[in-house]
Amino acid sequence: MLDELICDFKSCWHLRIIKCCIVVTIALCAYMLLSFVASTNGAIKQSFSRQADYDIYSLVDSFMDDPEGFYAFRQDREKLSSLARFDEGLSSSGCFTFLSVFDQPVTVFDFKGGEEFGYSYGMGYGSDVIDYGGRSAFNAKAVQLNRAAFDFYGLRVAKGASLPWGDADWNEPNLPVLLGSAYVGAYDLGDILEGDLYGQSMRFEVMGFLEEGSSILYQGNPAFGLDCSIVIPYPSSFEELANLEGSFGGIALFAYVNGELAVAKGTQASVLLDALDRISADSGFDGYGVAGLYDYSTKVTQIRQLIEDNVATVGLMGALLLGVGCVVLAAANSALASGHSGRRRLAEILGVADVWQREATGMTLLWWCATIALTMLLTGWLPYQNLAFRFMILGALLLAALIDTGFCLIQERRVGQ
Repeated sequence: MLDELICDFKSCWHLRIIKCCIVVTIALCAYMLLSFVASTNGAIKQSFSRQADYDIYSLVDSFMDDPEGFYAFRQDREKLSSLARFDEGLSSSGCFTFLSVFDQPVTVFDFKGGEEFGYSYGMGYGSDVIDYGGRSAFNAKAVQLNRAAFDFYGLRVAKGASLPWGDADWNEPNLPVLLGSAYVGAYDLGDILEGDLYGQSMRFEVMGFLEEGSSILYQGNPAFGLDCSIVIPYPSSFEELANLEGSFGGIALFAYVNGELAVAKGTQASVLLDALDRISADSGFDGYGVAGLYDYSTKVTQIRQLIEDNVATVGLMGALLLGVGCVVLAAANSALASGHSGRRRLAEILGVADVWQREATGMTLLWWCATIALTMLLTGWLPYQNLAFRFMILGALLLAALIDTGFCLIQERRVGQ
């Protein structure tokens, strides 16, 4: 058997390698397609199952196109206090869920991460590495959000602790934060990122890391990724921000008010507007507007259709690859049978045809064992991991090995006749 295996390898190694590569490629493509479909469907269900029951309206302040009015408002302590009361009212309303998310980069000194964490990464705006008062600094991606948004979008911590929402105080220099999953390896739990937020010196303490693939709805984007972002919690109370000297408190209060209002699907817009009018009257702040309706059901349908279209395209390519692979495998088996014809005839002359048949079967199965082992090893290195699909691929390969061995024996006999 060993002599026959060595002889087979010397004469037919290129055909065996071709068969191995084709089978491994087809198996990996099938595994990745199955894993991709399962992971994306799971992500959609996780991200949108609850949100699909809500309509989302945007809340914006009325100073977007009035920089002078924006500046004048922030110089008036009484007006800032009214905005703080309005923010408090948004957070405590029983008519809607206020989701405050604001995409704002933070300056981090002596940054340890790569360029992919930069706010302008991929936008063609140049480097995010800057000189800040003589120190090397980096404009890192960051989002500010409140607890309602964190819970609404189903964000979870994979490592470490969640945010201590009741202890998040922007008046203090130390602020707890979460980091996206891509930060693992660059920073660790308890690390301090020294930086700047709205011109205020801050020390961001790493409490934990989000799950990989975490995303939220932001400004119409239903899958705004957080893997490369710093997640900063909004404070639970805003009154003290209104009394801070400088521009920090006013900017923070306006950042919070620009968020989204989640109401139960089917709720009349007038009900929402009446609730906002009551909060406005109680607080004394009326510089806001409601715009846009995000229909989660539509978003889910659009994303699912996009995924299905991509899956169909990849599936078609996989089917074509499978068809071409089968043709090539059949041709390789035919060539192998022709290469073995001389030794088979000799075995028949010597009266040991049955021995040759067993050895030929053993060689085919041995190559299939090596092919299956290589496939299982490679699937373990892929980013999408699904044990059930690995067993499915293993079962399919074992079945293919038996079928291929049978066809090889048939071809061996035909060539030998």
